[in-house]
Amino acid sequence: MYRQGNFGVVNFVLGALGFNLYNSVLWYVLEILGVYILFYLINRFASSFAKQIWLPLYFIFVLTAVILDSGTWWYISTSAFLIGIYFSDLKGLFCKLLSKRMLYSGIVLLTFVLYSAMQLIIITDFKLSIININYIITAMEMILTPLFLVSVAILVQILQFRSNRILDEIGKSSYNIYLYHMLFYYWIGNKIENTVLCVIAVSIITVCFSVFLRKVFAFLSDRTKV
Repeated sequence: MYRQGNFGVVNFVLGALGFNLYNSVLWYVLEILGVYILFYLINRFASSFAKQIWLPLYFIFVLTAVILDSGTWWYISTSAFLIGIYFSDLKGLFCKLLSKRMLYSGIVLLTFVLYSAMQLIIITDFKLSIININYIITAMEMILTPLFLVSVAILVQILQFRSNRILDEIGKSSYNIYLYHMLFYYWIGNKIENTVLCVIAVSIITVCFSVFLRKVFAFLSDRTKV
């Protein structure tokens, strides 16, 4: 789970800054750090045409990762960051989408069908003679990322979940949940073989830990203001 080697001062500093990952499952923390630094630089020095830059940068990033044979996990979900950037521009389009039942139902159905097809390919170990099936799976994952986000947004708006204390706490702690979920998944996944039980345990422990951590930081923040 943890990288073995020299834990000198330099490695400690690099680890604290996120450049030297002592834990191999927290790679996405480094990617988040890099993306947000880039986000700041672009909006600081190229704000007038910032939104025109992101899409070409994303494709350059993906192409570079493919050429360097980096793990697909580095780029299959990066498009979610682009959706966050462009959401304010697309909000009107999204509201129009919600008024067309056939269209939004089709998007949700397409997401479900595509995900099911991908899982079927993986489970059956399906192969093609003309192309490596892993390329197909990677392409499906990249398409599923924006589709899944849009589908979740549609379902949230259609179902209109009533706000309550539990959902409010989870919402406020959502970033912590994202940051720590893989750490708990890696730890608990090695102890619980049953996938369903593992997911349930990871979800409960991650949410509880994230809420607790947020409350601790909120308490410390309030104390420093006094």
